[in-house]
Amino acid sequence: MQNTIVHYEGAASLEAVGRRIKLKPGVIKIGLDVHARVYVAVVQEDHLLPKAARRFGPSEFVPWVKVLFRPGAHCARGL
Repeated sequence: MQNTIVHYEGAASLEAVGRRIKLKPGVIKIGLDVHARVYVAVVQEDHLLPKAARRFGPSEFVPWVKVLFRPGAHCARGL
């Protein structure tokens, strides 16, 4: 089996392209069911499937949202 690498004239090298890639900020969607004592939240990041619903007390919800919006926070962490 023979591998052939084709490089078109005027195309940037892979190293140069790697430096120019800019990560777009992700989209975070939060669905809420709010009651006096319990908040139920569902999170969907970018176009992935929504995560399982989570229950929070009113005092727990805002710190959890701050974690979602922290730089580098990612759905892979199981948030």
